[in-house]
Amino acid sequence: MARIYGSTNNSNWGLFVDLNETSYSVGNNNSNVRASVYLYRTSSASYYGGSATIGVSVNGEYKSTGFYPSYPTNIGAGEGNAHLVATFDYTVPHNADGSKTVSMSMSWSADFSPSSGSASGSISLTNIPRQANILTAPDFNDEENPTITYSNSAGNSVSSLQACISLTGSADDIEYRDISKTGSSYTFELTDAERNLLRNATLSGSTQRQVIFFVKTEIGGNTYYSTLTRTLTIVNCSPTVTATIEDINTATLEITGSSSTIVKGYSKAKITPTAAAKKGASITSIKVNDTVVSKESIELSGTNKYEVRAYDNRGLVASKDLVGGTDFTFINYIPLTFSGTLERHTPTGNQLDLSFSGNYFNGSFGTTDNSLTIKWYWKEKNAAEWTLGGTLVKDTDFVINNNVYHSGTAEEETKISLGNIFDYKKTYEIKIEYSDALLKNNSITLLGRKGKPVYNWGRDFFNINGELRINNTKFIQEEYNELHDKTYSCSYLNNLNSYSTDEIKIGRWIDGKPLYQKVILYTGDISSTIDNQHSHGIENVDTIFVKFAFIQSTGNERLAYSLPVTQYGSNTAHDELSVVINRTKYQFLVQSGWSGKNWHAHIIVNYTKTTDSVANLMVEDETKTTG
Repeated sequence: MARIYGSTNNSNWGLFVDLNETSYSVGNNNSNVRASVYLYRTSSASYYGGSATIGVSVNGEYKSTGFYPSYPTNIGAGEGNAHLVATFDYTVPHNADGSKTVSMSMSWSADFSPSSGSASGSISLTNIPRQANILTAPDFNDEENPTITYSNSAGNSVSSLQACISLTGSADDIEYRDISKTGSSYTFELTDAERNLLRNATLSGSTQRQVIFFVKTEIGGNTYYSTLTRTLTIVNCSPTVTATIEDINTATLEITGSSSTIVKGYSKAKITPTAAAKKGASITSIKVNDTVVSKESIELSGTNKYEVRAYDNRGLVASKDLVGGTDFTFINYIPLTFSGTLERHTPTGNQLDLSFSGNYFNGSFGTTDNSLTIKWYWKEKNAAEWTLGGTLVKDTDFVINNNVYHSGTAEEETKISLGNIFDYKKTYEIKIEYSDALLKNNSITLLGRKGKPVYNWGRDFFNINGELRINNTKFIQEEYNELHDKTYSCSYLNNLNSYSTDEIKIGRWIDGKPLYQKVILYTGDISSTIDNQHSHGIENVDTIFVKFAFIQSTGNERLAYSLPVTQYGSNTAHDELSVVINRTKYQFLVQSGWSGKNWHAHIIVNYTKTTDSVANLMVEDETKTTG
């Protein structure tokens, strides 16, 4: 109840209205409201009488009545002695959601005092229950029956109360079913079809998704919804995968005798996977060792483990590892290799020595034990036909230790002789054929070069074929001719540190041509007032460059400046000097001047010639051999 005070035109008199919600109807969504109008004295007791009209409007509905008190009607002072002068009853409809705030206005007119008055105000009525509210709902999986709790204050006044589960909020995917109007919980007993519908909604890279629980209330021709969002998880839905393996390489099958034996690196392993998805999912891809299986099976090289993986459209992975020793027999084969060198026993002898080593699988393939065969053939270089030299014998010509082998019978690799049939004046080719049970007819060809004396000489040369040492210390780097033989000529050694205004051959340039050296001596003036270009007089120049240059005084002190000169004495601003050269001339670049009377320029140049080609420094038909 609310008491709403009004005012009159006489301060000794007051009016108030008691506005009271006497009852409400859930089914009709309305309230019964009574307005009671009272007249009272604000000061001392008094009396009144005559005729009065009272009008009251509640929620826009106006009602009025007449009031005819006899004169004199006594009235005491204060609200406690107030006289009820009128009562009005109203039926007030509520808003659709059950709420309502009702307003009231009252008017008073009379032929006695107070002759006029009014009051106005409002009250909030009871919020009439209209919809049931969902209170709790669980996260759940596709194998469970989820239970919700709810409250329905309207009870049986509702015409319908239902619950459903929606995937998006736009449809009752798990259809509405009636729930108790007077109850507080409901369990969804999901059918197989409903479970499959939920599972098929989680096929985009995840096993989870959001779903919405709905409680729908229909009352008084209106429909209300209460919702909670929760997480659905699909469980026990991982795909499965199995696989078989077999070797289909005829070469390895021949020596293993079993398709279930895999030889490392050489078997052709055929893997056939079988995968299955669960709960509405589908297999999107299958991989073996990260290689996609595009057909029914895949063929891979032999290894000791094959990782089979199946992927579904929920992003789940099934795994099956085929492991050597468990799912198949694995042969850890070591590929056969051969590395060898061929040398003459002495520089001018006819014996060739062979040393070699390699890797070898020293084990069994199952039905076949591995074995190593090494044969050698020979011929003169560029000859057409090979001649069988022999078959090397294990434990005589070579030994096998674990999974390696080498020439000789010692612990380390040693040379073995191929015989004394190889004329040192000729070059031979030696072909080595090596095989084991798996790798057949492998070969490598080695070159047995013709013999070379320790030193040799001719009419105008003396060659040392090797490093030149004095007291076991290397004297000078060796030079290479076009046969890549190490040689030292007398002229080469004599000219290494010779300087002359005549042309001297001092060695070879990077292209193999002879390299020449010459000193250009210039004794004329050098001045910025002339072009300073001069012919060097060297013919048929190919490549030419200044090895070094300097300018030297003619005085007793013989002061020398290396070119380029950037500063003369303490003079930092003048006298700069440099030199450039090309195939026909050289030129001084100068800032001021250098007098030929006082200074002579020395330019040491190296060059090759267009008329030269790569030459053999050793003239074989004039060679006398020693050693």
